Amino acid sequence: MLKKNKVVILFTLICFSWLPSLIFAQQSDNGGLTGTVADAAGALVPNATVTVTNLGTNAKRTITTNRHYWK
Repeated sequence: MLKKNKVVILFTLICFSWLPSLIFAQQSDNGGLTGTVADAAGALVPNATVTVTNLGTNAKRTITTNRHYWK
């Protein structure tokens, strides 16, 4: 009986130790995108304007690329 109680307590502690990571694992208020802008011939386009739109909220963010890529 005592051994069974120890196993139950150990299992409970393990489950509760994982709980915070399960609760907070998917919570993030930002993300990131990287890429390149190229013309039809495949040449990189420096200083291009890129607009990203969140289709769920219609929020938009516009940036200008640097010489070779945007981040």
